[in-house]
Amino acid sequence: MHVYGTGYERPALEQLAGRRGVTDRVVFHGHRPRAEVLDAIAGCDAMLFPSMHDQAGWVAAEASALGRPVVCLPLGGVPLLAGSNARPADLEGDVVGHLAARLAEAATTPGTPSGRWSVSRLPDVVTRLYRTATDAAAVETGAPTGSAA
Repeated sequence: MHVYGTGYERPALEQLAGRRGVTDRVVFHGHRPRAEVLDAIAGCDAMLFPSMHDQAGWVAAEASALGRPVVCLPLGGVPLLAGSNARPADLEGDVVGHLAARLAEAATTPGTPSGRWSVSRLPDVVTRLYRTATDAAAVETGAPTGSAA
């Protein structure tokens, strides 16, 4: 398992890996350049995103664009961002066990690349979202909208 990023839980997770005797199988990379992380995602079997609080983990969309299954919880926007590559785990009972089972399934049922959040498509999507938001604000204030342009 490769863990990317830093955060307040990292020291505790490193200690837990040591107590469980899995330090030879878990690599903590810390903060790395985006290109390096994307290369790692492109080469992995699946991405594990077990967050219960991150409502819009865009890395799930990036993993899905690369065709990687995203094992996650059925909370927030992560399953929506991962789309057909989302592999949500059940929240009832043994959640950790459910995540592990979904990871095992992902190893035998790979994802498919998705163009939904591709680099070529995303700028137009963001532009439309901003236009919708600014037009809605203009309607509220009585200002002219930019949609007619």
